[in-house]
Amino acid sequence: MPELSGLPVCEVVLAADGRAWVDGIPVRPAADLDAARTAARDHVRRLAVRARRPHVIRAREPDGARYSCVISAEGDVLPESEAGRLPDDPWAEEVPPVLAKDLFAVQAAVPERPAEARVLAHCLTLRVERMTGRAHPWWVRALQTRAEIEAATGEPERATEHFTEAAVAWSDLGYADGHFEACARALTVWRDASRARRVPDPQDVWRGEQLAAAVRLAGPGLLWLREQVLTHLDGLH
Repeated sequence: MPELSGLPVCEVVLAADGRAWVDGIPVRPAADLDAARTAARDHVRRLAVRARRPHVIRAREPDGARYSCVISAEGDVLPESEAGRLPDDPWAEEVPPVLAKDLFAVQAAVPERPAEARVLAHCLTLRVERMTGRAHPWWVRALQTRAEIEAATGEPERATEHFTEAAVAWSDLGYADGHFEACARALTVWRDASRARRVPDPQDVWRGEQLAAAVRLAGPGLLWLREQVLTHLDGLH
């Protein structure tokens, strides 16, 4: 699969009898040429969504005619002229345009309506889960947004748990930077909240143990962070 402007390019070949190939791999036979076009496009759409990257289609019709289009990371079909403007953002470091309005609503509610902000952040994670499932950077980013809102609005316990959950999810996806970021935020929120308590909360020990387990997923790379978690955990014991 060659690259165009850094984006993967899928070569599609169509036959008049309903057969189609994507990069030389046969696609499920279709009833006619129109159905073959749809089947090939759907195949590339799955690749784009799974890879979290836009993909370019270069298609050849049975009569030799050629055309191109782009499948966005969300699965939308766009003209090839859009390829240079599509973000190549596999780890969702930028807010996807489709979620920008929801995120703005969450952030706008924080100063005056913290309870509403937490509800909106929860709804955002549910919406993204319906769109992508949990094994996707969009969902992990939404979960971290929820955790940040909880930390900012007086619910550090939930925030710690959700940062820890995000760390595990990043580890499962293979994104070391995201795993570290989520672990570090979980540590800060958990440690600050437990230190501020006048009466110890036994659940702080459980949260610390969950965080220690999440940090261990990085192997020897985050030993210093693991030591900070275990030192504070020893103090709680």
